Amino acid sequence: MKRLGLMILALSLGLLVIQCGGGEKEKASAESAAPAAESAAPATESSMAADYEYDLANGEAVYKKYCFACHDAGLAGAAKHADQERWAESAAKGIPTLITHATEGYQGQYGVLPPMGTCMDCSEQDIIDAVHYQLSMGGAL
Repeated sequence: MKRLGLMILALSLGLLVIQCGGGEKEKASAESAAPAAESAAPATESSMAADYEYDLANGEAVYKKYCFACHDAGLAGAAKHADQERWAESAAKGIPTLITHATEGYQGQYGVLPPMGTCMDCSEQDIIDAVHYQLSMGGAL
């Protein structure tokens, strides 16, 4: 019985790692094919926020339901919510890029973000709200 419990625990932990991305390997094609717009000068805070209508309260609700699992602990290379340096680095890519990464998934130098951040029920607006909430929480918005 004890062995069965250990097997269930190991499987559960494995599934959590898979759900949060789990890899450290960088996808070379994604990095080498990055559009020039991503390397452009970062947008100012006001211009970044003005590009999208967003609801920080909904973004917080989405974060607390889905995103926290990786971002609170930094699993799979996720930027921790208080890591202002990492969020500034992310913000420099621009909000449209971050929304694309959150929607389609992304594999980069720090780890993996699965498509929809594991929120398969989220709408496009939920993703937009969650991205803005996390940038705000990280001090980059």
